[in-house]
Amino acid sequence: MIRQPFDLAPNVGAIDDAHGEQSTGGIRPLTSFSPEFFLAEGEPYDRSDLALNKRGRPVSVWSAIQVMHDKKPERWKDMAREVFGLNEKDAELLMGEAVLDKIQETNTCSSLGTPVAVWIDSEGVYRIEVFEAD
Repeated sequence: MIRQPFDLAPNVGAIDDAHGEQSTGGIRPLTSFSPEFFLAEGEPYDRSDLALNKRGRPVSVWSAIQVMHDKKPERWKDMAREVFGLNEKDAELLMGEAVLDKIQETNTCSSLGTPVAVWIDSEGVYRIEVFEAD
């Protein structure tokens, strides 16, 4: 069964854009996205693995947040400092739930096609990219 995470684009997943470089189309709100776009089935607590597509890219915002944390620790620390006001030591304590809340508060993406560049901060410096799932 194919799930549609939002109405305006194909079934998508997410991957961290370590440098915030992807941006196609205008700035748009995230209000058209379904809950499944943010959390794949079982996330965040009833799933032990990341929700990945066949190319190894996360298929939810939650999984993309975890990829950023695990594979881009310096980017995570920079984001924790600049977006959340944490010092370097406390940056490691930043929880994915806080980042997800910030994304929903920011409510911005750069495109509704794939990949969707989902903004973590209001300036779009820190983003995760949402790609089509297989």
